[in-house]
Amino acid sequence: MAGSATSEGGAGSAPQYQFTGGMFMALLIFTQLPGVLSYTIPLPMLAAMASDLAHDATSEFLIKLVAGAIGPAMAVGSLAGGLLADRIDRRWLLMSLGAIYIVAALAPYSIASLEVIVATRIIVGIAAGALMAIGFTMVGDYLPENKRAGTIGMMSALNMITALMSLPAAGFVAESGWRPAFLLYFAMVPLVVLAGRRALPVPRKQVDLQAGQSEANGGKLELPWGLIMLGVAVGIILTVPGIYFSFHLASVGLDGTSTVAMVMMGNSLIAAIFSASFGKATSRLSWKMIFVISFATLGFGLVLLALAANLWLVVVAMLVMGIGMGWLAPGIPAKAVESVGEGRRGTVVGIVQGAAAAAPLVGLTLLEPLVPVIGTLGVLLIVASLSLLLFLGYAVSRSDRRAEV
Repeated sequence: MAGSATSEGGAGSAPQYQFTGGMFMALLIFTQLPGVLSYTIPLPMLAAMASDLAHDATSEFLIKLVAGAIGPAMAVGSLAGGLLADRIDRRWLLMSLGAIYIVAALAPYSIASLEVIVATRIIVGIAAGALMAIGFTMVGDYLPENKRAGTIGMMSALNMITALMSLPAAGFVAESGWRPAFLLYFAMVPLVVLAGRRALPVPRKQVDLQAGQSEANGGKLELPWGLIMLGVAVGIILTVPGIYFSFHLASVGLDGTSTVAMVMMGNSLIAAIFSASFGKATSRLSWKMIFVISFATLGFGLVLLALAANLWLVVVAMLVMGIGMGWLAPGIPAKAVESVGEGRRGTVVGIVQGAAAAAPLVGLTLLEPLVPVIGTLGVLLIVASLSLLLFLGYAVSRSDRRAEV
C-alpha cells in the first residue's frame, strides 16, 4: 500500500494523503463486501434455521430478523462510521470494526439461542454499515477526483458479483447443515490484515478548517438534504421491487424458484456490467444524463415488469432495469463523496448511506398495508411512478454539469 502526502486538501484539489497500489484497492473493496455478505450468506439457510430453532410465531419472526435486521442496523452503522471516520485514524477503525464483524458473523455457528443470534446479526449490520461508509470516505479523501467514480463503480460491480457467488456457495455449504455456512465469514479476515498495514490518517488541515467554519456557523453542519432524500428514493427503487418480485411472478403463473433465480441472475449481471462502466460514463456524461438514463430505464422496466404476461417480457424488463441499477448503485455514494470536502466527508457520506439503507424499511412500511388492495402489480407501478417522476424532474432540469467525481 503506497502513499504520499500533499499540502492541499478539500474538494476540487488533490487530497492531502494519496494512496495507490493493489493493496489499497483491495482494502477499499473489502470495506464493501461485509455489507453484501451480511445479506447473502444467511438467505439460503433461513428455512433450515426455522426448522431447527423456530417453534412458535415469535421464533418464526425472529428467524426473519436474521436477514431483516441487517438493513436498519446498517443505517445506524453508516451514520456512526461516517462520524468516526472524520475523527479517528481509519486504520484502527477498520481493524476494530472488521474484527467485531467477523466475530459476530461467526457466532451463529456455535450459539443455540435464537435471540442471541439475532443480536449478533444486529452487530453484524452495524459493523458492515460503518465499514461501507468509511470505505467510501477513503475513496474521496485519498484518491484524486478523476479516479473516484471509476473506483466506486468497480466496488459496486464487485459487490454484485460477490452476491452472485456467495448465494450458491452458502447454499452448497448449508446442504450439510446451516451452521457451517456461517464459517464463510472467515473470508473477511483479509480486511483486518490489509487495514493494519499502515496509518490511514484523517485529513487534519481540512478538519481544523471545517471546525473553524462550524464555529462561525454556530456549530451547525449544513447537510445536502436534497441528496439525502434522493438516497431514500433510490434505496426504495432499488430494493422494494426485489422484495415483491417472486410474489409478483407467482401471481402471473411464473412461480418456479429456478426461474426466479435465473431472471435475478441476469438482472444482476447487467447491473454489474454497467456499474463497472460507471467511471467511463461519468467522464462522458453529465450527472443529469446519468440520472435521466438510470431513472428512465428503471421506471419503464418496472412498468413492463408489472404488466408482463409471459417470461420473455419479464426477462426483457429485468435486463432493462439492470442498466439503471448498475449506475444508481454507485451513483449515490459517488455524488455524496463529491458533495463535500475533506474533514466532514465521512459524516455526509454516512448520513446519505444510512438514509439509503433505511429506505427499504420506509418503503415496506408505506406499501405493505396497500398490498391486499392493489396487489404486487400496484406496488411495482407505484415504485415505477417514483422512478419516472425523478426521470422527468432531471429531464427538465437546467443543470447539465459533467459528472466528474
